[in-house]
Amino acid sequence: MRNAIWFVTFLFASQASVAAGVTKFKCGIVQGFKSEAEMKLIPSQGINSVDLTFIGGAPSNNQIDQALRECAALAAKRDPSKDILVSAWLRKRPGDDWRDDDLLHPYGSMKYLSYQASSKTIAVRDFKL
Repeated sequence: MRNAIWFVTFLFASQASVAAGVTKFKCGIVQGFKSEAEMKLIPSQGINSVDLTFIGGAPSNNQIDQALRECAALAAKRDPSKDILVSAWLRKRPGDDWRDDDLLHPYGSMKYLSYQASSKTIAVRDFKL
């Protein structure tokens, strides 16, 4: 349970990080859906976070998976030395506050996609409770 609480706290903390150190990405494009992506360093964890935000509607879980994997691969090329947590978000309307974005769960509520620097792999991982 502690890991699940840490993960949720980490995700919202990564969304709330300051604009300094944020890199806009051109990745995760799904035809028919508007999206934006960014990568940021989470200094307290020593890892990077990639947030892919769909605006106005979300594609299927399979399409989200493909988009997240594309973003993870791009982020890993930019900084292969750090682990990277990759997550998808939904902003209901353009211009809405990012703090109101909803976390999407394309793998289920207790799974996440990440790049692991030590093994140089991108994989869906399970939370350990």
